[in-house]
Amino acid sequence: MAQKNILVAALDWGLGHATRLIPVINLLKAKQCNVILAASGSALNYWQSAYPNKKIIELPAYNPVYNGNMSFSMMLQTPKFLNTIYAENMVLKEIVRQHSIHGIISDNRYGLFHSEIPSVLITHQLFIQTPKGLSFLKPALKKINFQFIKQYRYCWIPDVEGSENISGVLSHGEDIPEHSRYIGLLSRFQQEELPIENDVLLLLSGPEPQRSILEEKLLTQLKNTNQHIVLVSGTNKPLAQQNIFSETIKVIDIASTAQLQQLLNQSAVVVARSGYSTVMDLVATQKPAVLIPTPGQTEQEYLANYLQEKKWFVSAAQNDFSLKDLLLKAMKLQPNI
Repeated sequence: MAQKNILVAALDWGLGHATRLIPVINLLKAKQCNVILAASGSALNYWQSAYPNKKIIELPAYNPVYNGNMSFSMMLQTPKFLNTIYAENMVLKEIVRQHSIHGIISDNRYGLFHSEIPSVLITHQLFIQTPKGLSFLKPALKKINFQFIKQYRYCWIPDVEGSENISGVLSHGEDIPEHSRYIGLLSRFQQEELPIENDVLLLLSGPEPQRSILEEKLLTQLKNTNQHIVLVSGTNKPLAQQNIFSETIKVIDIASTAQLQQLLNQSAVVVARSGYSTVMDLVATQKPAVLIPTPGQTEQEYLANYLQEKKWFVSAAQNDFSLKDLLLKAMKLQPNI
């Protein structure tokens, strides 16, 4: 049987879409498929680092810009996003021709569907959340979202069925598309029984200036701490490198998959954003955590509140929190899946 050429593509909104595809890529390789990777922006950079010997196709970039109110900012950029979807669909036709593609797996890139080739969309956002004042837009957003999803032969949802799910109303409802399937959680990590060496692991990510604002708040509250802290800053210019608040704080700019696997399993508790891929990693490693959503990012705010209500994690708003209290509360909880 001839080897199948499978195109795997990731959205460029942060690293989560690229990192959670690693188990999919590994499974395809195990099944002797020839995996062809395609991405843009931060996802492209990550894959180039993770797969240095592999040529990766560059796709048109969505390149979201976060200014002021996030929801309003995203609405203003809708024409740009729609143009990108159209552009990547045009690029896909050339990729299919050049590489004889037999199948397509697209993580949240809505333009990578093909009428003659089995195409899969991976997404956990079937029902897009809006700020309270814009809830009247939900029906229209759902209709538009479902129209894009219907272009694909399959829709894979990285979650589980039933009440013990992690996405809540984001991907659970009575009227999900008929071609949707829950495929379980996608994480590049797994739980290991390792000795605890770090009291707290700070995992920072997301757009500026909010990333740096959260870093400064965390470090201020950890000033003169006796705890062993590891800060993975997610940037090459962390504030802690400029002004080390404590000798017990270790700073890592960008961590590899192997480093993060070890850090997660050797840390007592984690502080992180409530991005969906991060949540899947925390559940996979069964780590207690404090979730601090990016202000104005409705998906993260919903997930943080939802998972706190389930008593899996502790959540707090970025503008007002006591880290000491949150860490004590988090240690008493654990994801139940």
